[in-house]
Amino acid sequence: MNAPLPAWRAALVVARRDIGDAITSPSLLLSAAVTALLSGGLYVVVLHSSSEAYLGTVYRNLALLLIFLTPVFTMRSVAEERHSGTFTMLRLLPVSAGSIAGGKLIALGVYLGAVLAPVVVYPITFLQVAERVAVGPLVVGYAGLVAVAVVYLAIGLAISAWAPHPFVAAFFTATVLLALWLADDLSGAMGGSASRMLAQLSPQHHVDAWATGVVPLGSVVFVVTAVALSAAAATAGIARVSSK
Repeated sequence: MNAPLPAWRAALVVARRDIGDAITSPSLLLSAAVTALLSGGLYVVVLHSSSEAYLGTVYRNLALLLIFLTPVFTMRSVAEERHSGTFTMLRLLPVSAGSIAGGKLIALGVYLGAVLAPVVVYPITFLQVAERVAVGPLVVGYAGLVAVAVVYLAIGLAISAWAPHPFVAAFFTATVLLALWLADDLSGAMGGSASRMLAQLSPQHHVDAWATGVVPLGSVVFVVTAVALSAAAATAGIARVSSK
């Protein structure tokens, strides 16, 4: 029997495998093209309608768009592999459930990084053409978009690890992410501490906050907690599948 690999090395093995699969996936390539096309169109509209160097509208709408694209990425992670039978080969590797979850999250992050990389062009060009430039909101807002996207991926991975079918995983991922997004709107109709707590659960709230150029402590706590809890849930789901 092969000796177990160190956790970090096992995660990289899984990540490299998944990245190779993603490069040849038509659905993932199509989603990347859709993201680039829609974000580019939105950027052009904002650029021509505002003299203020504020890309909060672009970041906000991209975060909303990713709610519907993230399930395309994450449903393949575990649910589709289990459905197609390729997860059986992964179980034969000397790796733990935690390493599989970590590797898959790394692969998703690399792919999402490639999808969002062209967005870097927007603040750079905005600095060149817009008046009354505020650099902080451009940079911090982009970082907030990336952070929220990582939360999406972690939640989607956790749901994929427990879902019986890839389409079920995609549906529940989109539903959960959209519900969290709308929590900020719902909190506006409430009052007191309940309203603040509900807003803290909403990616919309945090994207808007980072787009002002400030990184609230609550947003950092939200990102770290959501990713950690989702990774733990994904690990438990993968361990459950591997034990069968």
